[in-house]
Amino acid sequence: MPSPRAILFRKLSELRKNVRMTREQLEAMKLEKFRRLVRHAQRLSPYYARLIEERAVDVERCSPQDFPPLTK
Repeated sequence: MPSPRAILFRKLSELRKNVRMTREQLEAMKLEKFRRLVRHAQRLSPYYARLIEERAVDVERCSPQDFPPLTK
């Protein structure tokens, strides 16, 4: 597991890179991060695996609107 200092430096580096991005580049990066999270949840969470299957969500092309809002 990375140390807190390593995490901080990685996040600062990411922030510096994000500042130079156009809005379109930033939105594309955020969407790709979201899709990585969905793939991770699909592998490790029975709830999300079932939800993705029931709604026929394409994890390579999905967006947050494809999922129900979380209430808790």
